[in-house]
Amino acid sequence: MKNSILFLTLLLFSFISIPLKSQNDISISPDSTKNFKLGIGGLVRLNGIFDFQGLQKISDFTTYQIPVYPQDRDEGNRIAFSARQSRVFFKPQYNSSIGKISGHIEADFYSDQMESSSIFRLRFAYIQWKGFTIGQASTAFVPEETEPILVDFESPPSFSVKRVALIRYEHEIADNINIGLSLETPQFDYTPLMQKEKPFPLIPDIILLANYNKENLFLQSAFLIREIRYETLNNSRNNKYGWGLSIGGTYQLENNDQLNFFVGGGNGISSYFSDLAGAKLDAYPNYNDQLSLLPSIGWFVAYKHQWNPKLFSQGAFAMLNLDNSTYQPQETFKSSTYIAANLFYLPLSYIRLGIEGLYGQRVNKDNNNGNAYRIDFMVELSF
Repeated sequence: MKNSILFLTLLLFSFISIPLKSQNDISISPDSTKNFKLGIGGLVRLNGIFDFQGLQKISDFTTYQIPVYPQDRDEGNRIAFSARQSRVFFKPQYNSSIGKISGHIEADFYSDQMESSSIFRLRFAYIQWKGFTIGQASTAFVPEETEPILVDFESPPSFSVKRVALIRYEHEIADNINIGLSLETPQFDYTPLMQKEKPFPLIPDIILLANYNKENLFLQSAFLIREIRYETLNNSRNNKYGWGLSIGGTYQLENNDQLNFFVGGGNGISSYFSDLAGAKLDAYPNYNDQLSLLPSIGWFVAYKHQWNPKLFSQGAFAMLNLDNSTYQPQETFKSSTYIAANLFYLPLSYIRLGIEGLYGQRVNKDNNNGNAYRIDFMVELSF
């Protein structure tokens, strides 16, 4: 509560003290050189949910959370409304003697999956200068450009909404071709041996990336290597090395239609997929006083069709698979399927209305499965 009051006070102060020149481009430099600009923007969004089956207790359409067994299911329908996806951002920019220095800080009120919680939450906070990105930003393993336009806030299960503190550098080696290195904060997400404490990380997650961006085509591939440290039953420290490969892209077609795709997989990287983050499925103990890294793979394809300048639709299909260990219980997550289809209408450039149908299925190690159905809608004002 104190953080929210402080932020709103600072925001009000900024509007009072800064002379506005335009909605998203504000110059506050006291001299004629105009070396500093500050962009302020955001959105106000109301999201509505109608659940038919499966996910009545949470607001995110997370396939991992779909109940499988009858005793875990809630049979009743549910309707809910929330404005917690509303957000605000600031974009400072300096034109300095050492080049352009820009920043981005963004926050919303989506602190967790329960509608009753509206705590202020930091989304992004980073600085960019000459190919460097330093701060909290999206992981480089899944390119942000591939994210479909959905009413569902969670996005496909095989996408990654992972935002971490990082140091990333990208460099153009040829026309429209960049290579880069990203050092990202490691987050251990595995089931420890006999509830042992997880050791502190010593090595950041390391991601090598390359992308191509020209006119109507964007492609990015990435290679990830990460250390997973754990404590054995005799209190000694050990480690395993996980790895991952990914490729994703977008292709712009005629009439503003667009195809998005992503595929990624590896060993010990399940937490990089949005639906498995926090599920402790990067690794699982075996009977040899060791951790076994768990292989996983996820992919999605999405297509956007522009019906007219004010009306468009997006469809998405995704799958996520985990190669279970022999030692995991039968009720452990094995795979999931996700389907979304929507319609967006823009009566004005800054107002967006959307409605969407969602279907998800979770399959467990014992091949039992559960299904979920939902209709989402949203009303959004951007500024």
